[in-house]
Amino acid sequence: MEITPELLRRYVRDACTPAEALAVAHWLADPAHAEQARFWLQPDWDAPPRAPDLPNERLETLLGQLHERLDERPVRPLRRRWWAASVRIAAAVAAVVVGTLAWKNRAAEVPFRTERTAYGQTRTVALPDGSTVTLNGHSSVRYAATWAAEVPREVWLEGEAYFRVRHRANDQKFQVHTDLPFVVEVLGTEFTVSERSKQTRVVLNSGKIRLDFDQQRQPDVVLKPGELVEFRGTTERFVRRTVNPERYSSWKDRRLLFDETPLTEVAEILRETHGLRVVFADETLADRRVTGTLPAENLDLLRTALEQSFGLRIAQRPGEWNLHPTHSSL
Repeated sequence: MEITPELLRRYVRDACTPAEALAVAHWLADPAHAEQARFWLQPDWDAPPRAPDLPNERLETLLGQLHERLDERPVRPLRRRWWAASVRIAAAVAAVVVGTLAWKNRAAEVPFRTERTAYGQTRTVALPDGSTVTLNGHSSVRYAATWAAEVPREVWLEGEAYFRVRHRANDQKFQVHTDLPFVVEVLGTEFTVSERSKQTRVVLNSGKIRLDFDQQRQPDVVLKPGELVEFRGTTERFVRRTVNPERYSSWKDRRLLFDETPLTEVAEILRETHGLRVVFADETLADRRVTGTLPAENLDLLRTALEQSFGLRIAQRPGEWNLHPTHSSL
């Protein structure tokens, strides 16, 4: 069974099936997973809800030991729903604590790396296996500095990225994690993953990928080249359709490819990748659609192209564009 961030959090909330709970307990017992467990549960440690005194004082002690050894910050008690859950979590965390010092020794040799881009910046990063990830503006990727051959190659993404994944002779898995409870799993392929504030989108350029869900009611989704799957805030409902994948990855070549794209979507791209707010003085402008290729990084050229294409006047202020229709465009 695949252990994912959402499955681990459900285990902590005592929301797993017996089979899931057993799989997570075995996974936690492996000291090699201590760093990953810490990373996934970091939000709970940094900003947990206040809870009444726990009936199991041993649990709080063990959590404190684990957190102190991992990053030397005090831990506040986590909320638990049932006494049985507390006992089970305590036993699992105790196993992780036992292996934490051994993990600390290895961590000096195999650290994790985080690569980031600023607004308006794109950057290509070489991964340990020779695969590459190109980050769009305002994005980050986190991964281990070296990858062992016997475990999946894993990265954690925030923002948007284009992946070129190398196939390994042993069919070693490559997995991309996002905040939503599914994992993008591939062997050798090219694809785009976008995780922004309003939606998460996966577009396959070539090869084959599978979206592995940890919710039993949601079957896995296998994508073929040219397919898009898009989620808006939840994995309960999603859109799946055939698209021109180049439209969703052209930014890596510093250009934006539009095909009957509404200006509202153009505005969203500028907000997410450049930190630029776009205001429509006339709401009817938002529905206008653009087709063609525009520069992705030269905002002056992009502004001029939009003005000429739609008969607009774009007033600029720091961090903001105001779009006004001209008389000729009415």
